[in-house]
Amino acid sequence: MRKLCYLFSLLYFLLGWNPAATAAKPEAWQLGINQTQIDLSGNPVVVGQIAATFAQPGTVIVTFDGTCISSPGDRIVLAASDQPDWSPNDGNTSVEAFDDDRNRNPFSHTRAYSVGAGSYDFYAVAQNYVETDGNGIASIYGSLSVKFFPDQVLAGEARPEAFFQGISQTNIDLEGSAVVVGEISFEAPQSGRVVVRFDGKCIASLGDRIVLAASDHAGWTPNDGNVGIEASSDDVNRKSFAHSRSYLIGPGNHTFYAVAQNYVETDGSGIASIYGGLTVEYYPDLAGIYAFSAQEAISETNIEVLGAPVTVASTQLNLPEAGTVLLRFDGEIISSPGDRIVAAAADTPDWSPNDGNVSMEAFSSDVNQNSFSHTRAYAAGPGLHTFYAVVESYVETDGSGMASVYGSFTVEFFPETTTATNELTDLSPSLKVFPNPTEGICTVRIGTPLTEPVKVEVINTDGRIMQSLGWKDPLEMSDLRIDLTNYPAGAYFLRLSGKSTTGAQVLVKR
Repeated sequence: MRKLCYLFSLLYFLLGWNPAATAAKPEAWQLGINQTQIDLSGNPVVVGQIAATFAQPGTVIVTFDGTCISSPGDRIVLAASDQPDWSPNDGNTSVEAFDDDRNRNPFSHTRAYSVGAGSYDFYAVAQNYVETDGNGIASIYGSLSVKFFPDQVLAGEARPEAFFQGISQTNIDLEGSAVVVGEISFEAPQSGRVVVRFDGKCIASLGDRIVLAASDHAGWTPNDGNVGIEASSDDVNRKSFAHSRSYLIGPGNHTFYAVAQNYVETDGSGIASIYGGLTVEYYPDLAGIYAFSAQEAISETNIEVLGAPVTVASTQLNLPEAGTVLLRFDGEIISSPGDRIVAAAADTPDWSPNDGNVSMEAFSSDVNQNSFSHTRAYAAGPGLHTFYAVVESYVETDGSGMASVYGSFTVEFFPETTTATNELTDLSPSLKVFPNPTEGICTVRIGTPLTEPVKVEVINTDGRIMQSLGWKDPLEMSDLRIDLTNYPAGAYFLRLSGKSTTGAQVLVKR
């Protein structure tokens, strides 16, 4: 009986259960992380925490990125999480220092969570784990960012949305053509911009170059169309990565991919393990009413970065009102051994110390590329603003001072839009699922006639989105099939959300 009460309380939580729900706005929070010489041996350590309150249910995207300086012999696990801990596989990324000099590694990790109305905490956590032959001490400089995409905005309006798929691929063969390791499809109600991001960690074989890309097709393109990683040795063989692309899309169905391939340098086994996440953010053409995004592609080959910061991308925005601007500069830098390359997203054509940049070093003339990600947020008033992606060779300058930079500079604006009231129709009483319990495949039927598309999601009891079927029009909702075959036995939740409709039902997998 107690378990049944818990399930119904969580169902209540997922729905928000308020027929006069408040239409919230997309929001963003960011925390700079500046932790020097912290002891990560033992239990997970919280290095950053953001508390957020949401007016209604929605999806939260949490990213922890930056630079970790650690001791050789240690594996440092880093994670964005909704608890002060991390989970295996796609629940973390990890880095290793090669030696006392080449001891800094960029990293990026993203997770997504389904939330109800209320207050939540999100964490950046770190731990020295498994490989602990170093001193367990590390310095972490970076950012914890939280983006909230509500399930409802004003009635009759398209809204920004976020979709996420965790990626956990162990020992896959990447020889030959590109391999799709994750994909997300969704229905866009109108034209807009999509930002697609693929980040995490790749464990590769020495002698291989693994190309990784976020893409709108099941392949990748040169330069800013991918990032590449290489193992430094048979032991130091895990690298974190981040790659973003932006696309202008029209209304209709769209699919985006996370792809990987062993390419050009193929002296290893061609086998790799990839753990991370594919994120798709959709911003409809609403002239900044709720939120919008801009992105500059960066493809700069053999540029001089010694002496002063070099602007490799800039974006100018004329903001309609006050709000939060979230910047992200990610991709890869190919540099000369002996140089420390600093990269930063900033509101000036310069960078600042600690969490104001990420830095990296080439291992050798052959293993000379690093994937990176740097995030900053700024409060901005209405009017004209310019934001920059900058690069510089700094402090360690024994190399050539030349670098190639390929990636993206993303600028997202979250205005201080007032909320409004939106009457929601609750579909739950007429929502039927059969068979329920199910051995795997079940059918969804709605007794109430639908007048608009709805987003369909399967959520576990921890509130994590396990499966997103995207937007379905009323005809597609006639006897919709849900496949739970590969899920562990237990309770799940089917959630439907539209502009003016909501609904949820408990699913039980035998």
